Amino acid sequence: MSEQDMKRSRLMNKANFWNEIAEKFPRQFKIFAEWIDRYKKKPEIEWNYLFDEGGKDRTKFHDIPIGMQIGVFIEFVSEQEDSLFFFIDPLRSKGDFNNIPNVMRDWFEASEYRLKTRKNGE
Repeated sequence: MSEQDMKRSRLMNKANFWNEIAEKFPRQFKIFAEWIDRYKKKPEIEWNYLFDEGGKDRTKFHDIPIGMQIGVFIEFVSEQEDSLFFFIDPLRSKGDFNNIPNVMRDWFEASEYRLKTRKNGE
């Protein structure tokens, strides 16, 4: 594993990234977590085949390789109403793989705000 890959792994592990996202953006993270649970059960995904030799659902999303986390997250974002722009446009403008965690954090923040304003009728 290259030094850059190790840095990315530290940036996006459960303790350094996903726990923070869950704490700061609970509504949107709950939607994401529920989507992940459904995603893992899709027959075409074969999550257990890919990650769990015993056929049990033991592998957590935050434990899969970073590149796969990002790919799955992009799929999630692409299924959300009017939100792909909020992820892809900043990613394109920053143009650096190392900025992906920041872009993802920004997406959660913007999505959490949209959820709050919809709930409050603003």
